[in-house]
Amino acid sequence: LFVPTDVAVGPGGAVYVAEFGTRRVSVFKPDGAFARIVGEGVFAAPFGVAAGPDGKIYVADAEAGGVFVFSGKGELLEQWDAEAGVARAWDVACAADGRVAVIVADGPEIFVFHPGKAEPQPLRVVEEPSFVPVECAFGPEGRIFVLGKVTSAGGTEDYCVLRLSARGRVEARIEVALTSPTGLAVAGDGLVYVADGPRRDVRIYRPE
Repeated sequence: LFVPTDVAVGPGGAVYVAEFGTRRVSVFKPDGAFARIVGEGVFAAPFGVAAGPDGKIYVADAEAGGVFVFSGKGELLEQWDAEAGVARAWDVACAADGRVAVIVADGPEIFVFHPGKAEPQPLRVVEEPSFVPVECAFGPEGRIFVLGKVTSAGGTEDYCVLRLSARGRVEARIEVALTSPTGLAVAGDGLVYVADGPRRDVRIYRPE
């Protein structure tokens, strides 16, 4: 691997790794054996990858102009771009029911694509006007978890994880004392994992 930026696990345990350095997605079998490459020659800077319950692969690439959707075999099916509001796609996550959440670079909204609908549902965290989403993930009950940056009235920047309702309302807030978090995942038991590169650690939180 060369500068891996994101990882996802799909149906059957296949592992998908977005590689900034090679501008592709590498696919591995559950035992770690290399399987194939997806999207070679398509991406400019793949930063986010997700796998849907139907086997589709979603790759967020802000420089290439959006989210690229591939079949489980690696065939390019479609691209979500400026028309859907996600040309600057930074991160992507999939829910068990087929919903896909997309974070755009420096944007205030989370875009949620529903199966069978062409237009996404934009969600904005109204309780936190300065909140800027950075990473997203779906919890075991289908709730959206969003890691983001909040700027106080004094100009200081802090990070927190918000659990949102289907309409974007904040149901829970986790304060995270981190430097520059770059990864978010939610386990089946509800525990929230946040990776922080500069601190060289992963912190585990339980939303209360």
